[in-house]
Amino acid sequence: MSVDEQCLQLARDALYARRVFSVGSVALVSFNDASAELGEIGVEALPAIEFVIKNEICDEHAESELALRREYRGLRSVLVTYFRIVATQDRLAQRAVSFVEGLSGLIRYEALQAIWVQWLVNDESMPIPKALSHFVHKLRQSGSEQEQKWAMRFLKKYSGLHDESKG
Repeated sequence: MSVDEQCLQLARDALYARRVFSVGSVALVSFNDASAELGEIGVEALPAIEFVIKNEICDEHAESELALRREYRGLRSVLVTYFRIVATQDRLAQRAVSFVEGLSGLIRYEALQAIWVQWLVNDESMPIPKALSHFVHKLRQSGSEQEQKWAMRFLKKYSGLHDESKG
């Protein structure tokens, strides 16, 4: 199995949550092993993640976020892994913007939620790359109503975190 084939299989395993294990008797915390492996592979995993999300989800029309998450239980995990990889190198930010711009509807909104997780939950101190920052500002002006609301909340929280660290 070549690296590309391995990454594609890992991306599918992560997307469909085939290799998830839970911690605790009530399963409050679960880990997507396939997503973790994609993160360890790093930049080389990005094409596989992009391919699987664009080609195996975008053509499907889930009627709600809940239906989307039920069908693709690992989607958020895969997208957070994607942006965690992007966060390692500024030069990857434009690639990520192009990827998200190519998504639509609920899948695009899930990608925005993953951006939130990466820069406002996982690593609050990490500055968002300029290309992604410009994209968020653009969404605030010209995105869908849901995207505009998301962008306003994101920018407010992000600026609050980074203004406080200066003071």
